[in-house]
Parts: sequence; structure tokens; C-alpha cells
Amino acid sequence: MKRSLVLEIKETLGYTEEVQRCDKCKYHEEIENSYVDRMWDDYCTYSNLGKFTVSAEAHCNKFEPKQ
Repeated sequence: MKRSLVLEIKETLGYTEEVQRCDKCKYHEEIENSYVDRMWDDYCTYSNLGKFTVSAEAHCNKFEPKQ
């Protein structure tokens, strides 16, 4: 297959070599746990209704890399 066709297919699929994990997303925020000293919780700030806890290893279709 021609390289240009392969690149076009990958672009259409949204293919990426990097793993799109929550902890690499611009909507990810680490907030200090109020109960356990030196522990951080992962939150998603995408929704304007409020933030919610997430797993750092998870992913969703709203992923945008951190700048």
C-alpha cells in the first residue's frame, strides 16, 4: 500500500502511537486527598457541571493532550 494512503487511513481512524491516558489529558487534574497525607486523587475537569474522579490509566473520546 502507498505510504500516502496509509497516512490518510491512520488520520481518518484517529490513530496515534501514544497511549491516550487520562493523566496525559489537559482535562486531568490531581488534587490532594483531604484524608490521607501525601496522596493525590485524579479528577476530570471536562464537564462544566463539575469535576469527578477518574482512573489515571483510563481514557475517553474527549482526550486532548496537555500543552
